[in-house]
Amino acid sequence: MKPFAGAGRLAMIGQRLKDGYLFGDTFTTADALLYVMVRWVRDSGLKIPDRLIAYEERVEARPAVQRALCAEGLA
Repeated sequence: MKPFAGAGRLAMIGQRLKDGYLFGDTFTTADALLYVMVRWVRDSGLKIPDRLIAYEERVEARPAVQRALCAEGLA
């Protein structure tokens, strides 16, 4: 995968993420936005940090996200 201009910013966010969401254990609107951005980057074939891959998987495991993806034909 090729690098991109925002790679440094995603790496910084990835370093701050641990096992939860952006603001700890609570899923917020900011998480929904970051999830979409991470998905766009991944779908574009660009490299993302491993922690953001894990983050994307955590968000996608949420039942509401699964329902939204199915409703949009993205699952």
